[in-house]
Amino acid sequence: SAAAVPAGPTEAIGATIELNDPLYQLMRAKFAQRPVWSRAALRSALLSSWEGEPFSEWELRWKLPQLSYRRRALFIRR
Repeated sequence: SAAAVPAGPTEAIGATIELNDPLYQLMRAKFAQRPVWSRAALRSALLSSWEGEPFSEWELRWKLPQLSYRRRALFIRR
């Protein structure tokens, strides 16, 4: 049977969202353009558009569950 698609982040993850964070905003825009990403493709797309201080892999991993859920190796927009 197929797993249920989450409607949004868990309460604990939702509490960590900073709506004014530039990386969060850019990631949100990328998910609006394309709903399914691999981590590598998203990182590449973010780096090509990023103008701020370099972000770490840790920051990307921290923010992905705020905007998406994971199925196998892909991240899917909520």
